Amino acid sequence: MILDAFWPLSMLGMFVIGLKILFTGRWKGAARVWPTVAESWAVVTVLTFVIFGEPLSNWIGGGHLLLGYATLGVILALRPELTGPGTEQDSVDVAPGAATSRPRAGVDRHPMSAAVRRPGCR
Repeated sequence: MILDAFWPLSMLGMFVIGLKILFTGRWKGAARVWPTVAESWAVVTVLTFVIFGEPLSNWIGGGHLLLGYATLGVILALRPELTGPGTEQDSVDVAPGAATSRPRAGVDRHPMSAAVRRPGCR
């Protein structure tokens, strides 16, 4: 019974992560906004429960989870370039499989970049 509280609490934590993604601005377009929508399950479901009661909140909560996370998965699968710290200037058109000595976008901006570089990158 006590463990029943941890799933909604984890969903509230995910909502905070969604807000962090939204306000940090590293992700672009739908990938920036949709995590907040998908991870607002606890907020939406609890408000629905308080206002309308259990039968409707069960349907709203289940539909919200399905639509929110399925859409988030599709966005991340089809448009991975919308995520990450790099800018358009950081991206380089390189043939698939071609070797490059240039580090990944954004690595040099990190204060510990020397510690996190992959072997072979300058």
